[in-house]
Amino acid sequence: MELYFGTEAKLREIEERIKVPAYIRFLHLLVTTDLQNSELGKLRIKHTQEHLQELSASITSLEI
Repeated sequence: MELYFGTEAKLREIEERIKVPAYIRFLHLLVTTDLQNSELGKLRIKHTQEHLQELSASITSLEI
């Protein structure tokens, strides 16, 4: 992977950017299904929102 994307730091930066749409999709699935009504679902929603907030502080663009 490093040969294609460059340095390990660049690879980690790309991974962080890829996490944003993945977390948004996961959050959408949680909220639009019956999972939002369970205790585990509520914890997952809270945890996913927290991760998105952390990522939004460090990522300025989703362009790869």
